[in-house]
Amino acid sequence: MNITQWDIPNDRQARVKAINYWFAQDDKSEKQSLSADFQGGRTRGLEKLNAVNGEAYGKTRNFTDGAVTHLSPYFRHGCISLPEAVEKVRTQFGQSAEKLLNEFAWREYWRTVWYAHGDAIMVDMQPPQVVLAYGDLPTDLQTASTGLPCIDHFASQLLEEGYLHNHARMWLAAYTVHWRHTDWQQGAQWMHDQLLDGDYASNHLSWQWVSSTFSRKPYFFNQENLAKYTKNKHCDSCEEKCPFRDSYTNLEQQLFKPSQQLAREHIPIEQPHASSELGDKILVWIHDEMLNNEHDLLQLTHEKVFIFDPYFYQDWSINRLHFIADCLIEMPNVTVWIGQTSAVFKHLKTQHIITQDTPNQQLKQLVAEYPVTWQPEQKVCTNTFTSEQITSFSKFWKVASHDFIGASNKKKMIRHRG
Repeated sequence: MNITQWDIPNDRQARVKAINYWFAQDDKSEKQSLSADFQGGRTRGLEKLNAVNGEAYGKTRNFTDGAVTHLSPYFRHGCISLPEAVEKVRTQFGQSAEKLLNEFAWREYWRTVWYAHGDAIMVDMQPPQVVLAYGDLPTDLQTASTGLPCIDHFASQLLEEGYLHNHARMWLAAYTVHWRHTDWQQGAQWMHDQLLDGDYASNHLSWQWVSSTFSRKPYFFNQENLAKYTKNKHCDSCEEKCPFRDSYTNLEQQLFKPSQQLAREHIPIEQPHASSELGDKILVWIHDEMLNNEHDLLQLTHEKVFIFDPYFYQDWSINRLHFIADCLIEMPNVTVWIGQTSAVFKHLKTQHIITQDTPNQQLKQLVAEYPVTWQPEQKVCTNTFTSEQITSFSKFWKVASHDFIGASNKKKMIRHRG
């Protein structure tokens, strides 16, 4: 396809209209417009960070109307960094924010696993602990029309808003895999493409945790659990025969059988050959994990570019692309292109690329034809983890907790528990 330089309009509605024109997959997506509450960019991310209540989070986080932070899309796209969020929360709330700091650590844990294993996280990390089916993702789930009020609400929220409470993600994943016998990879990819914060580490590894290909047992739930943490929002008005209304013991017997299945193997991506037609320019490539108008690489004098590659982003929800466009409007010194990544770099006579490192091999493949300098991303932990230390979060946390909680706060927490 042809390449086009896009001067992003300051007017948000004009940005939305343009994104819809270039990327809409169907009539419904053309009508999507990201909620202003989730407008992309560092400015909105900092507003949400400043509004965090670390103490209330720990007390209410499991409830779907709890004091969650809504920071994940801003972490995912680099609008704010995990280290700055940890520092602010730790300084402001101290030991009362222990649970929030622990949850922040999950994000770095998933990413550490991704760096260690690469895109092997896209398939089974281990043999499933129970028999899994590998059916296709049901159409009624994709259209939020299963007939179950709770599930249809979660699916609708995913499709329309691009955000789900973590508990809702777990329920939806468990229903998809264990009750509807769907291949977890298909469910994970569907959710990844819709979520504003979708990334392969936290999303796909969480689906594997639910499925039992990255955990000791599968995750499932019952009606009592769902009713408690939604405060009966869906159950009171439900007239359907509830598939979740039973004890955990009975549901476990109904759903699961011991497995002798083998783990599915990862097939590495075939990397393209290095280009023999290099130009003479050094460029800074701004990709979708570093959309921060205060990023260190923006201080370099080289030309900075972001590329909406239709091949790479073709399955992402329109809402996600609206979010990225919002981020880019805060980065006026970045030139935005629409077209195939390799074609844009060839057009710009690229010799060498500078960018932020990423564990995403699919993203790296886009620039595999060029020499690249990968700047390490900011992390909270200063440790180098062994393969054994990242086999579970609890092992990771034993090493990482000092960096997340801080020595002084950790001592206070120990005394408080004692």
